Amino acid sequence: MTHAVRIVREMHRRHPDVSYDVTIKVEHLLRNARHLAALTDIGCLFLTTAVESFDNEVLRRLAKGHTAADFGRALGLFRQHGLAVHPTFIPFHPWTTLVTMGRSANASPATTSSPAWHDWADSAEAAGGVPHLLEPWFCCAEPPAVRLGAPAAALN
Repeated sequence: MTHAVRIVREMHRRHPDVSYDVTIKVEHLLRNARHLAALTDIGCLFLTTAVESFDNEVLRRLAKGHTAADFGRALGLFRQHGLAVHPTFIPFHPWTTLVTMGRSANASPATTSSPAWHDWADSAEAAGGVPHLLEPWFCCAEPPAVRLGAPAAALN
């Protein structure tokens, strides 16, 4: 991450009005938390991270390298540094059951001290007005990021 921070610092020095966003794994965010302040200082608008699930068994099966509680810790760091987070989720996978779907609807990181869904849902990316938590990425004719923030007329 230090190499990337050096590159973005130089970009910011040369073009201070340019903003950007980053995509970083939860486990890398926690390991490199010391760089989060630099991101906001040099124009980072938001951070996307693949949370994917709050079910630790699903996270293990997907070999994500983090737990639900890890996302809770990372979320605290984002708030501390003023970074908006755009988490992504895999709402439907081979381990989806009616029980896990119900849990996802009331999702929060799996610790009592972690922020609940409503504490960060305002910064979750929405595609067509529906949070990614409820919309599988493969249902779209175009990647959700293409549609985010664009007026409907601009997409035609």
